[in-house]
Amino acid sequence: MKSMIGLALISVMLVFSSGCGGGSVGGTGGGTGGVRGGTAVYGWSGANDRLGFVIFSDQGSPGTIGSASSSWRGSIKPASGPTVHYDGSSGGISIDGTKIDIDGAEYKFANGRVFLASTEGAKISVRQLDIPISDARYDAEIDRIAELEEVKEFLGK
Repeated sequence: MKSMIGLALISVMLVFSSGCGGGSVGGTGGGTGGVRGGTAVYGWSGANDRLGFVIFSDQGSPGTIGSASSSWRGSIKPASGPTVHYDGSSGGISIDGTKIDIDGAEYKFANGRVFLASTEGAKISVRQLDIPISDARYDAEIDRIAELEEVKEFLGK
């Protein structure tokens, strides 16, 4: 799993350095990575590499895209089922008071920054989890969160 996230990180960094994306004041980043049984989409603050949010999808997603500037935007396109669109304000370095819109519904980060998006069937369902996110690097935090029982159960591990 770490190698998949590392590969996704390198890809995102190459896109950003080529001028197709960028950082806001304080810097932000975003990316995608495979997790066993699904996909992880995430955003981080580039100033301190702190995880801003993570969305776990229950299906692999060959069409996932993400971007970062003064906000995080992207979509999760699973092999089957509807596409999940997200658009969040990164708030620069601070994540307090920021929010994300997932499939037309607004979620305040104060209520949790970990999301489980199910795309099985014709309808998207999203659960927001109030799981503490530490100040560790975003990639280490994604790995840690992916191993929590509630997330593992959602991903079918």
